[in-house]
Amino acid sequence: MKKPVKLADVAKLVGVSQATVSNYLNGRTNRISESVRIRIKEAIEELDYIPNMAARSVSSKNKDNTIAIVVPHSPAYIFYNTFYSRVLEGIGDALNTFGYRTIIIPMDRKNITESIAYIRGLSLGMIAGVLLFNIEEQDPLLKALNRSHIPVVAFGYGEDYETDLSFIATDHGDGIRQAVKHFIEKHNARDIVFYAGLHGIRITHQRVDGYKSALDAYNIPINQENIVFAHGERFDCYSVTKMFLSRPGIPKAFIISQADTNSFIRAVRDSSLIIGKDVLFILDEYFPINSYERYEYSYLKTPVYDLGVQGVERLMKIIMKEPLGTENSLFPVQLVVNETCGC
Repeated sequence: MKKPVKLADVAKLVGVSQATVSNYLNGRTNRISESVRIRIKEAIEELDYIPNMAARSVSSKNKDNTIAIVVPHSPAYIFYNTFYSRVLEGIGDALNTFGYRTIIIPMDRKNITESIAYIRGLSLGMIAGVLLFNIEEQDPLLKALNRSHIPVVAFGYGEDYETDLSFIATDHGDGIRQAVKHFIEKHNARDIVFYAGLHGIRITHQRVDGYKSALDAYNIPINQENIVFAHGERFDCYSVTKMFLSRPGIPKAFIISQADTNSFIRAVRDSSLIIGKDVLFILDEYFPINSYERYEYSYLKTPVYDLGVQGVERLMKIIMKEPLGTENSLFPVQLVVNETCGC
């Protein structure tokens, strides 16, 4: 059996004190030079070092019934995003029935090595499994968790990953295809702008594939300028929309996210245009917040609560070593038409 790698081994390989390595792992790097930080990072990867997080302040009785929910966003983004509020509700209710508790780990992908070390360290004794969101192409976190042999269910498409992990997802691509098809067939719209979401994540790629395949089916040329990506948690929807609405032959149809709704509507109104007449839009996933809204939105309906519940049920089967059946699950999306798309 391979001997566990210790913090002292990392320090020895780098040629620094154990305190320096400990400070690096805990984010106290203001007094560590960049060259030393790079060498420590490389040593951790070379030795496959996992910090002993189990020695920290979590009682032993809680170690076997805690599930980590890992989300690569800031805490503010997680708790104010309507998708996460709904899916976390499903996860929480399902875990309660199994007698499990949760910890939510916001993760900074800019410090992916430290995040991987932290999560793998938790797997040594503090958590029983992981629910992972927003996976990326060739995601290093997925590969690291796979090597750690910790039970994982990832929310997203996993067909192209060479891992033994289980995946569960919404059929985002088909949802976008439905929206584009509706705009073309019912409203004769050919210039369709799509706010695709965060660049680089699997969900966004699936949405873009759905958008492009729908246009191809109607022999409509794809205008790459009509596909708008966000490159961070902040997206200036107002300015982008104003730009589109100011160009000659303004686009008639938009597919946007719920988070951008208020900014989008304000941009349309400030352009002296009318929602549902001059400009049409469909929300890419809509999770009602209030008992009233200013419009009857057209939107793509996703069973988000059920997504969270089934994610937990699959994870419990993995933990209890029960057969999963179909390895990856894909939830359908339904287009709901109302006044904002002109219906």
